[in-house]
Amino acid sequence: MQVVLEHLPFVSEQILACAFETRRVLVDGEPVEPSHSLSLGQTWEMIFHRHETEVLDTRVEILHVDEDLVVVNKPPSIPVHPIGRFRKNSVDMILREEHPELLADGKCLKLVHRLDRLVSGVLVIARTTEKAALFHKHLQQDFIEKEYVARVKGKFPEGRLEVREPIAKVQDDPPLYSVDRGGKACHTVFERESVSVKCDQSLVRCRPVTGRPHQIRVHLQWLGHPIVNDYKYGGTLLENSPRVLPPEPTDYQREAWCTECQQGGRDIGSVSQEELTATSIWLHAVKYSNTHPFYEWTFQSPRPPWATSF
Repeated sequence: MQVVLEHLPFVSEQILACAFETRRVLVDGEPVEPSHSLSLGQTWEMIFHRHETEVLDTRVEILHVDEDLVVVNKPPSIPVHPIGRFRKNSVDMILREEHPELLADGKCLKLVHRLDRLVSGVLVIARTTEKAALFHKHLQQDFIEKEYVARVKGKFPEGRLEVREPIAKVQDDPPLYSVDRGGKACHTVFERESVSVKCDQSLVRCRPVTGRPHQIRVHLQWLGHPIVNDYKYGGTLLENSPRVLPPEPTDYQREAWCTECQQGGRDIGSVSQEELTATSIWLHAVKYSNTHPFYEWTFQSPRPPWATSF
């Protein structure tokens, strides 16, 4: 039996044509033409090539390392693990690339919780499977406490404010959540830190008791005080957005000029305001604590400039 490669039913014509043009379709390790017939026993492969989305030029700062845990200050704009358009530009891959010593002596990197791509702050990573399991056990037993700071619109009410509104997913791609009576139970505790009358904004301490996706963001929107620049949940796009990585070479970003596909770095000036602003929102994980009597720890991260003063 023979199969003509240009008629492969499980690969789109556009992708296949590009692969042939750049000589990325191989049979037994050698590039072939579209008319090549694949015979029984031959092995074919197609190499995909793509550029990752730009991210903010902010390092992943290591806050703490011991035999069991590594704790980092995650910058905004990168996900915690490879997903979708991101691979090298993820916390997991950056740590493996820049700090191979973390994997020495049989250690591993197990992500035990997550932060949204647009959110910054404390991220705890287990270095053994046993400690990862222990973290999840303590999380289920409510020994893990989390504290965030957000900069929101308007004058937030004084005192302790608890929200117990359930949340449900209302859109899959991109994921979007909303308060919904048929959703999952959610509980967030808020407390105002300060107010700027001039900006009509407030700094708010947020403590999620449960851990639903986008929980803090949705509850703040429901209260009528959305995160200032969280355009997905009632915020506003800012005029002065942070810059993404420049087209010069960096340690973990693509080259200025790609010799593989003969394309240069994207001109930052042509990037839309919405796309740039979407690299971060004003929500930061300040502190993670384990209150278990036999395994207590607390890790804190420095506050970003937007959370230190108005």
